[in-house]
Amino acid sequence: MELLAPAGSMMALVAAVQNGADAVYLAGQRFGARHSAQNFSDEELADAVDYAHLFGVEVYVTVNTQIKDREYSDALDFISYLYEIGVDAILVQDVALGAKVKKKYPDFHVHASTQMSIHDANGALFLQNLGFDRVVLARELSFREIKEIRQRVSIELEVFGHGALCMCYSGQCYMSSFLGGRSGNRGRCAQPCRLFYEMWDGDKQVKDGYLLSPKDLSLSKDMGDIHPNDFDSFKIEGRLKSPLYVASVCHVFRKCIDKSEPPDKTDMAILTEAFCRSGFTDGYFTGQLGADMMSYGTPSNTASEQVGEETDTIRTMLLRTFAPEAPPKKLMPISMQVKLKVGMPLSLTMTDERGLSVQVAGEKPAEIAIRTAIDETRLTSQLQKMGQTPFSVKQITCDMEAGLSLPISEINAVRRQAAEELKCVIVKSFKRNSNPLKASDFPHIIASKKAPQLTVQVQTRQQLDVALKHDFARIYVPISLYQTLNVHEDRVVLKCPDLVCENVPESEHVLAGNIGYLSLYSASKIYGDFRLGVFNRDTVSFYEKLQMASVTLSIELNTKEMREIVSATAMPLECITYGKLPLMMMRNCPFRAVMGKCNCGDMYLKDRRGEKLIKTCENRKACTLYNAKPLYLADKFEDFVTEGISYVRLSFTDEDAGLCEAVISQYEKAIISDPTHNLFGENEFTRGHFNKGVL
Repeated sequence: MELLAPAGSMMALVAAVQNGADAVYLAGQRFGARHSAQNFSDEELADAVDYAHLFGVEVYVTVNTQIKDREYSDALDFISYLYEIGVDAILVQDVALGAKVKKKYPDFHVHASTQMSIHDANGALFLQNLGFDRVVLARELSFREIKEIRQRVSIELEVFGHGALCMCYSGQCYMSSFLGGRSGNRGRCAQPCRLFYEMWDGDKQVKDGYLLSPKDLSLSKDMGDIHPNDFDSFKIEGRLKSPLYVASVCHVFRKCIDKSEPPDKTDMAILTEAFCRSGFTDGYFTGQLGADMMSYGTPSNTASEQVGEETDTIRTMLLRTFAPEAPPKKLMPISMQVKLKVGMPLSLTMTDERGLSVQVAGEKPAEIAIRTAIDETRLTSQLQKMGQTPFSVKQITCDMEAGLSLPISEINAVRRQAAEELKCVIVKSFKRNSNPLKASDFPHIIASKKAPQLTVQVQTRQQLDVALKHDFARIYVPISLYQTLNVHEDRVVLKCPDLVCENVPESEHVLAGNIGYLSLYSASKIYGDFRLGVFNRDTVSFYEKLQMASVTLSIELNTKEMREIVSATAMPLECITYGKLPLMMMRNCPFRAVMGKCNCGDMYLKDRRGEKLIKTCENRKACTLYNAKPLYLADKFEDFVTEGISYVRLSFTDEDAGLCEAVISQYEKAIISDPTHNLFGENEFTRGHFNKGVL
């Protein structure tokens, strides 16, 4: 099982490499999901890759943000550069981007980032069939669920084993985006989940605190139960953490993986001291959700320095592993073949475990010794002094004549030259020549002047009854309602649960927000939901080639960005123009965790501004928290909704029948350019990202 460590800086990378990591993941200055980490310039990336490869450690680079059209060419240039400098794999959030890279560079490994929200075998199998090499599974999965996925796929599986937990499924959080304009899907999360909230049940406050702040994840106590075949990579979170954190956690889990046992008391003290929030949790992994997973009292690090001679000694040792000019702790074994003959210079062949080899000859010939001859013991002892190099000598084979003399300085010079040349050969062996990736050429399509059609998404029977009275092109209905319907209309479409479930009903038309449904409903007409993260023209083209009926554009795009996509495709596109947009999709329902029960109609959170955040739950696996203010565009429809959009969606959550009718009426007028007005007062609605978009 691979131990995968974070590297937010060069010093953190050294800490990871020297403390047992098999691979590291890091980011360049752009396109990485941790924008606030120190990260690496292009030149620093090349140095980091070379350093890691000298110690047999692989390097994975994150290109896992949502990428806008205007950035796409730069992203492709960056990936081409990563390929050339020998990066072992990239992580992507955009499935179309990953497929494009695999087609161009079949030998370049592509990992599906956890931002893809892959949480079942169907999604993993879809990526496997596309040629992806690995999927980073959602952190919300239990050990049982992980093993079930393992049984059905051969693609590599990566599992988070230690570090900070997001409250929301990764890739499905819009809280920072809508409450602060900084998109987590673009690497700029402002962590509003770590703020103070109140919990209300109707008119009664039941709790306050940091209600959306989980403890840090740690599978430390589960290490004795994890078999190396259960998954392929054990991932440590922490690109924003210090080098000492990286060194400490790698040190502990290297031992745990090698021994297949949990950490001892001292090791747990090291983990706790490195960073923790009110202790650790393995609640998702063991299936034990609830309040024990949460750090209600504080969102910050609660670690206190452990008092003890043993932990202090280990901490000092760990600090030395990444100190400047410190000799490497991790060494790569090499072998040497030495030849020394009279009248000939010293010849040294140095070979690593992969069979890469260099041969170096000295400048001074060996002479017959007048006083003291150099023997095999002295020669091999001198050759074993590898100093600051990344090598350790496991075997030396000597072919030498007796009674010869050669200066020690000559032996040292030959050894140093061979080590330097072998380092260059090893580094060069990972480099690749490439034809750069190029952006697709899209014909410019003149936007249709035809008015878009209305679609509607409902949550309740009352909302559905209102919707059926109107001329909607499609009515998206949740599974709980769909199974009770006697209505058989093509426009009534099953809205698949946000989390893939195998026991979904048969349907000829489905709205799907996860790629796992693309295989489950391969015989149905599929409309792609916004959770697929359609951010650019290439992604639209990808889904068009899969013969999807339409796709919904990301709710983080602005009008101009939507227009660029619309002008490059004839595929029907949809955008959401009304509704309380989702902020977070959680598995550990915060209300059930506190109260042991969940009543979606009466419970809500109140933020520090006094805004009420309502929620819905789905099969106890997905609790969705919504923005307090609805998106509303009917009164500015022509300003914000670009020509060429085929469908505009109204998304209802807790609206009663009267408000539904009023909203529908305004949008029916808006699409035919009749006069409209705003149904909401000042500061009671939002324009979403249609105006400014996200950073």
